[in-house]
Amino acid sequence: LRTVFRVANMSEGARLAMTCAVLLPQGGMDADTFQAALDKEAADALFSLSRNGWLNWHDGLISIHPVIRLVCKNELTPTDANCGPFLFQLWEQLDSMRYDKTLYRQYAELFAAASGSLEDGKGEWSLRAGRFLSELGDHSKALEFLLKALAIREKSLPEGHPNIAVSCSNIAFILAQMSRFPEALPYIHRAVAIAESSLPEGHPRLENFRQGKEILELFAMFQEAGIDFDNPFK
Repeated sequence: LRTVFRVANMSEGARLAMTCAVLLPQGGMDADTFQAALDKEAADALFSLSRNGWLNWHDGLISIHPVIRLVCKNELTPTDANCGPFLFQLWEQLDSMRYDKTLYRQYAELFAAASGSLEDGKGEWSLRAGRFLSELGDHSKALEFLLKALAIREKSLPEGHPNIAVSCSNIAFILAQMSRFPEALPYIHRAVAIAESSLPEGHPRLENFRQGKEILELFAMFQEAGIDFDNPFK
């Protein structure tokens, strides 16, 4: 396979494009979105990569054959260093996009692949996969990635770091969306405790955590008392 595909003979731009393409969802991704997130040299290489059979570019979607994905994953090795800028640029592009379920699904699958393929030393890719899956209503899968992000952050960050509080808050509200209010309380309580020790009084994030804590405690009380109510988080 190495002889057939000749990965080593690629230009730097082509190598970067193929390294990032390893993360593409099985069903492909919107080609314009993928191209816009690459640096210029890598984006310019996409046409020749498609023409030479490395990538499939059809009907506005760009995808990669499973065999070529495997070769590139082994030979090019996606890392935070080479794919991180591409992934952050994808995230930044969201600000200029309207909610699109198909595109969000592509983003969720891509960041989930990044979570599994890259070192994800800060839990960034797991966190983003969880957020997209939450937006899509796949709360169980979202919870899985958010818990993974928290575990990574607990290992890589000092206890009491604000990013741990953010992860705890995210998990609490996913559990609330699943109507699991008593389970959400330890996470929102931890988020508030960390925020109170690391953020100044009056900080917007601290106030948001406190408000969330009050709301979750109220609904947990209703749930434990057997009182019927409409879940506002759904």
